Amino acid sequence: MVPEGRLEVSLIPSSVLFKQDLKLSLEEHGNGYKLYIEAYHFDDQDLAEAMQRCSFREWLMIIDERSFLEVPGTTSVVQWMRNNRCLVRSVKGQDMSPLYGNRRQYWGCHHSKAACLFDLNRGHAILWVGSCNFTRASEFNHEMMIRLEEHFPRLETGVHPYSQGRAAAGSAIRLFITMFEQLFKTANPVLSEDGLVAKASAARSERASS
Repeated sequence: MVPEGRLEVSLIPSSVLFKQDLKLSLEEHGNGYKLYIEAYHFDDQDLAEAMQRCSFREWLMIIDERSFLEVPGTTSVVQWMRNNRCLVRSVKGQDMSPLYGNRRQYWGCHHSKAACLFDLNRGHAILWVGSCNFTRASEFNHEMMIRLEEHFPRLETGVHPYSQGRAAAGSAIRLFITMFEQLFKTANPVLSEDGLVAKASAARSERASS
């Protein structure tokens, strides 16, 4: 347990160990906490089911739009999560067409990989951020995550510093939560299954004609 008011930082040197640590943390802290996920790909059904078994106060995910539309494994698992209480939104990167002479429209991607499990009422937050995708294939790559865990005290007023934007200067966890919530507001809600099929078909047709 991290002492109140202190931040503990550790390195997780593989995707397998990251998933093990995340699952253990979900078992210990899943009920009543919030979970924020940022993903490029997400096709690990077992990990999705571990999340679904928790009683989160809020379960939000931001996924790369192209990955969600065009990668069948990610499409299937993210739709399953969407149908099981996870609020999912998709985003894409910035227009990068000038890099290719504007021959066609190219977009960057949402390449962030992170998970944040936190509860303001308990004054506790854990953030994992790094290179690990939420996929089975990532278990065969050279990957790593940084794990930050913080217990923060109540203020005298009974209001937590995170909820008032008054966390200690340089709090990486507070910054992540703020950036995630800003991006989530502007991201696109994922489509229903019928809408998804239509949009994925249109995306494939566009690539074929370019």
